[in-house]
Amino acid sequence: MRAGSMNQGGEAAVPQGSIGREIWLLAAAGAAVLLLAMGMAVTNAAAAETKTFGGNPAGEVDTQINCEDGAPPFHGAATCQWAWRGPSGSDGVPFPEVTGGSGTVTAVTLPAMANPGPMEAVVETGTIIGSSEPGITSYDCCQIDEISPQFTVPANQETTIPLDLAVSNTPTGSFADGEAASYDGLAIVVLSPTASLPLRHTGNETIGDEDADKAYFPAPPLTKEYDPPTDPAGYELMAKFTLETGIATPAPAPMPAPAPAPAPPPPPNGGLKLGTGALTTANLAGPLTIGQAQNPPTAATTQTLTVPGAAAATASRKKSKSKPKPIVVGKGSTTVPAGQTVALKLTLTSAGRKLLGKKHSLKVTETIVAKNSAGQTQTTTRTVTIRLKRK
Repeated sequence: MRAGSMNQGGEAAVPQGSIGREIWLLAAAGAAVLLLAMGMAVTNAAAAETKTFGGNPAGEVDTQINCEDGAPPFHGAATCQWAWRGPSGSDGVPFPEVTGGSGTVTAVTLPAMANPGPMEAVVETGTIIGSSEPGITSYDCCQIDEISPQFTVPANQETTIPLDLAVSNTPTGSFADGEAASYDGLAIVVLSPTASLPLRHTGNETIGDEDADKAYFPAPPLTKEYDPPTDPAGYELMAKFTLETGIATPAPAPMPAPAPAPAPPPPPNGGLKLGTGALTTANLAGPLTIGQAQNPPTAATTQTLTVPGAAAATASRKKSKSKPKPIVVGKGSTTVPAGQTVALKLTLTSAGRKLLGKKHSLKVTETIVAKNSAGQTQTTTRTVTIRLKRK
């Protein structure tokens, strides 16, 4: 800021009467203060409201400057950042001084440029601090608090870019010693040294009544406090911002009705169809068919035939004093593809072939473990007879 004097820390000492212009507030803020002073009714700040602020994107940009060339007489750099205040507008967020406010910058409209490059919109925060000397304040600039995603506008076309940037101002007070208030403004960063800048040289360079850009070469580090900028007069940043305030919080969506519990799957053995008579085989080495299974619901099975250990012991010449264990005399497994019906088969084990070959008829326990597509299992057990067909 140029009004006032500079303190030792590089901060501008600003007369209190010029705070409104120096913190980029629009003339509308002064009108709001006047209404309050007159005791007139003020619109409820909670009501949703959309307003625009900033420059005029409908004019023609100055084609002679870019980040690399700077803004004469200032030299340039690979990147640059620009904000603006002037008699006809400002990039400061327009909240009333006495109340402050908060909202969201939802869009920026930029002018037609012949050679646009990648850009960003950033939220700058400045702070005014009161001093022990009445009427004298210090303005600290600036802190970058938020940055938009990078964007590039089409060449030679006025374009609006959506944004989602939170902004706020704290209300002014008496600015007693140490009392402070913060103010947000918007700036545009250009990330190409030779891209067009959204600037118009107004020629309005009169000190105290000037169009003054706040320019940084290069753009300052993000989300960090940085030093005061160069302050070339006579330039307008032709970026118009859209501000939404008092946006009502949407009512919470009704809780969806709980989904009905899924019906339990049919039992895994529901697809089994087993024979009712004895199992007959003429070939001890061949497979035995014990029935069939259908999917759904039976997706897989394992099947076994066992005989009590005593039956096996009678066919053996060896005698044992311990209680004999059951002997597996047949086993098999089956996978049933969806929508199909397949035969359930098993083959005799060596012990089974030996017993059946000797005794020609065996009473066995048939055990089938069925599984459905959900992984559930169910066991079916029955007693059947296996007969060896005589030649």
